Amino acid sequence: MRSLLLLLLLCLFLVSPIVAGAGRPATESPLAVVAANQLLKAEYDLARKPQIYFVVDLPASRFRFKASGITVTDLTIAGHRLWGPVPASTPKPRTVEQKEALFAPQRQKIEAPKVTAGKDERPFKIKALELGDMPTAFRARFDDGTRLSVRAVPEGFLARGWSTVQTGLWYFTRPLISDWHFLFGTAYTELHLTLPARDVQLLYWSLTEGSSCLIDWPRSGAEAG
Repeated sequence: MRSLLLLLLLCLFLVSPIVAGAGRPATESPLAVVAANQLLKAEYDLARKPQIYFVVDLPASRFRFKASGITVTDLTIAGHRLWGPVPASTPKPRTVEQKEALFAPQRQKIEAPKVTAGKDERPFKIKALELGDMPTAFRARFDDGTRLSVRAVPEGFLARGWSTVQTGLWYFTRPLISDWHFLFGTAYTELHLTLPARDVQLLYWSLTEGSSCLIDWPRSGAEAG
């Protein structure tokens, strides 16, 4: 079954240049079609591996969990903003190098119960971490230096007010961060996403260090990466 799905994905990659060339509007750049085909090829390479990977489809405002080319979970991105240059190289998977949150869940330290005369002195209970324990805001860094920040859609008057303050701080501090990176000869690119709180918690749970992620940037000409 998995081999059949990979074969279908490969056929789609081979046929897509013909279909796209025949059916795209005249205003669409041929470079955009090439970028779309490169993205499809990059996903095919990911789909061949026996692991779950992630696709951030910004043009469609979707965050997808996929395995062998099949969408396992499909989340709606409520909003996004981008700071810095869009990578213009051939699309390629990015690997999560680091993930952090201000209020990261803490795993309970397990201590073996003391045993006296064949009986436990206290009941042996472990509190397992659940989805509700995950934070509603976190940051991640990919192996190419691209940053990803994710935050829950604000609900309520106070939350929306604080979100407005955070947005202002975001736009105020990013030029300073970009200038700092410029001094060291590097570019700074950050993608900020907002999703419903439950979806942010699911992302934090699932997007582990070492995970592969493919980002489909909003394309203008050949802007994809």
